[in-house]
Formats: sequence, C-alpha cells, structure tokens
Amino acid sequence: METRLEQWAASVMAFALELALTTLAGCATEERSPSLSQPLSVSHAAPLGAFDGGLDASADAGDDARVGPAVADAFILDLAMFTFERRPCSCCWGLDSMFVNGPPLPWVERSPDLLGGQVYHPDEALTQFFGRSPTSMAVLLGFSYAIGQDGTGLAGWAPITVEDQHGVAERLNAELGGEHVLVVPSVMPNDRIDLQLARMERLAAAGDVVAWQLTPGWGPGTAPLPEGHWLDDDVGLRTIDKGIELGVAVFLVDKGWNRPIYSPTYVDPIDVGRVAKRFAEARFVVLHAASELPQREAPEAQADEVDAGADAPTAPEPEPLWREGPYQELVDVPYPTDRGIDRLIRSLRDNGIGPNENVYASLNGVWAHVMEYPEEAAHVLGKLLLHIGEDNVLWASEGLIYGGPAPQIAAFMDFQIPAELRAAHGYPELTPQRKIKILGANAARLLGVDPLPPPVLAEADLDASVGGDE
Repeated sequence: METRLEQWAASVMAFALELALTTLAGCATEERSPSLSQPLSVSHAAPLGAFDGGLDASADAGDDARVGPAVADAFILDLAMFTFERRPCSCCWGLDSMFVNGPPLPWVERSPDLLGGQVYHPDEALTQFFGRSPTSMAVLLGFSYAIGQDGTGLAGWAPITVEDQHGVAERLNAELGGEHVLVVPSVMPNDRIDLQLARMERLAAAGDVVAWQLTPGWGPGTAPLPEGHWLDDDVGLRTIDKGIELGVAVFLVDKGWNRPIYSPTYVDPIDVGRVAKRFAEARFVVLHAASELPQREAPEAQADEVDAGADAPTAPEPEPLWREGPYQELVDVPYPTDRGIDRLIRSLRDNGIGPNENVYASLNGVWAHVMEYPEEAAHVLGKLLLHIGEDNVLWASEGLIYGGPAPQIAAFMDFQIPAELRAAHGYPELTPQRKIKILGANAARLLGVDPLPPPVLAEADLDASVGGDE
C-alpha cells in the first residue's frame, strides 16, 4: 500500500503532467462541467505534533522565543494564494490529480463536502484565508499561459487569466470590505515579447499592479510551447527594464521547482544573482526559495524486507530524494551548492549580493513540505535568515493548493531553530520579532501597501456552501 507521502508525490507529478497537457495551445473549452470526484472530508487541527520527533526545536527556547501575544497578533500578508473557478476543458480533467483534489497531506484543512475543483473556489478562499486563519492580506498569483493575439485573454487554456484574477480579487474584496486581496499578473517574456511589454503598460496604467510574476522555466521548447528563458537574456532584460520604466520594479520569480511543462535548465536560480547585481533598483522575490520539488520514496533496502504477511513490519516512512541541509562551499559534502536552496545562495554570493539587499525568498510550497521535518525546517529557515536576510524572507502558504493556511501559520509560529544548529552553523534565533517580519511586515514594506487588520466574517459566511463549478 502506498504511504501518504508516496501518494502526495504521485499527485504532484500528476498535477504537473496535467498542466503539461492543458496549457497546450488549442486545448478546447466546453460549456458543460465534467463529472466531479467523490467529496472530500479532510479537516485536521494544526500540525504541532509534527515536531514531536527528531530534534526538539523548542526545548532550548526561553519565554522570549516562544509564541506570545506579539506573534499571535502579527500582521500576516500571504504572498501566494491560488483560487479560481474551475474552467471546464475537454482535455483537462481525465487525471485524478492535485489540480482537482489537492495534495493528501494529513494536516490539510478544507471545508467539508467539497467536490473536485471546488477546493480552489473563491468562496473556499474566503473561508480558509480570512475566516479560519489570521491572514489579513493575500497576493493572488496566477499561471503562465499563451495570451490572445490582442494581448488579452488566452490562446488555449489556463486555470485563470489575469482578467480572471482581477475579477476574483474584486469579488473577494467586496465581501471583505477593503483591499485585502492584491493581484500580481504573470508576464511571459518568451511568448511574443512586444505583445507582453504592451500588456505590462496597460496593466500598470490601471494603477493596481504592485509586482510582476515571472516563470522563466515555463515552456519546455516542445511545440506549441516556447523555450524557457534566463532573466538576463534579451527578453528577460527587456521585461525587467519595462517594469522599472513603469515604476513597478518588484518581480516574483518562479525558480527551483521543475515540472514537465518547464525546462529543467531555466528553473535554475543561477541568473538571479546576475540580474540583482545588474539592476540594483529592482527587487527580485524568488518563489519557493528556489527549493526543489519535494519527492519522496521508501529506501529500497528496507522496502525489500517488507513482507505481505500479517506479522510483517510496517513499511518505512519514505525518505526525501533531496533533503535541505546547511550551506557549505566545500567539495564532496552531503549538501552541494548546485542543489535546492543552496543554488540560490551560491548565485548571490558569486555576484556579491548580501543579506537584506535586493533579493528576497518566499516560503510558498517550502514550509508546507518541511514543517513535518524539524531538522530540515531548521536548516531552511536558518540559512534563509543568514544568507537572504531577516528583512527579505517572506511568508507564503500556496493555499488553496495546500488547503487553508491556518495549519502552516500555527506550525511556523510555534517553531524554533534548535540551539545546537544555531551554534554549529551560525543561524540566527527565530525570535518573535523575526517571525513578525516574515509573516507580513517584510512583504508590506516591499510591496508598498498599508497593513490592514484581519477582516471579520460573519459565521454565516463561514458556513455558506461553496459555489458549484462554472
């Protein structure tokens, strides 16, 4: 029987494969909704028990480092929210993937009785982000896709377009009574660059753009998808120049995670340090902190010993194919600098970019993966604080892909970097002040927005059923 992590890894790859199929140009849409999967009924308490094993992350922490009123009441700005109304598509829904039901992690929180694509519905975002978590503001991210010939809409299929993003944000903000949801539009420089630059001008003229989202790995070079691009090749440089010219010089750059519709070459963050050095006036936020797509498998030697008999031992918990550790610029070390987050740190160091300068790292997808592995989590947060800087690490949950953000927030608020790892690697202590910065103060400063208090939703709003598929 598959373990839950093996199932989750399979769902991630199914999600990636599905996107590979559905972002091809010419993928037809339909008016009718496809049949829905069985209802989900996943609802769990915050995963604080995930820290029971391994290093005791809080054993050495004094009262000053524990969760206190200051952290519990922190302003939270989530840099990665995904929500959309499921767009029917004749070639999209044959796979039972993460895109339909979400990853089956045990702590994922969703409203009961959701069906299929409803797990991403804006009503669920309203409930999970602003009703059942202390999140005050969130950035609605999108996906890369081929735009229409006039620079609007899409050519083919995408879960959400920038026009859809604005519609969802307007709907949520009307419910919330303020600008709690911000939109960051995707720019695809490798898809007809002149059309993209004109589109940036139109979007900036609307006056509500705080940043641009770039996905250099998008497009594996297999027709009809384009080849990916570097941030410092011609189309990348022209895009950054245009953002600076328009007065919106913050770029959220998707790096690290590789997927079938991505080029494995251009997900490498080696170019981040180069453009940060070249464009001191720009700010580059590296999504996923350039970590690798988490994959786990059971050790073969132990797995082979597992027998199907009644007295057989329990199958071992699958081990990561790549586990984050300390950053070490040495030869033949367990954590080489050409893997995971270390690639980003190496790029910055090679180009003289120090902590708290113009490169930022967001935790979307990273914290959701490592929060059940306290030693790995300590290395991730420790080296980001050390090399990226406490002012430049940004909170992001990647909900609703990972369900509501409340479990991730609770786990982060409770987490500590063990004293032995701080002493061995020079990691800073994860104090309440640093947690407050990461949870929202850093992003508010970066995006130039005024923090808003958490909205108060009526219980009737939380109990309302999620709308059906459109």
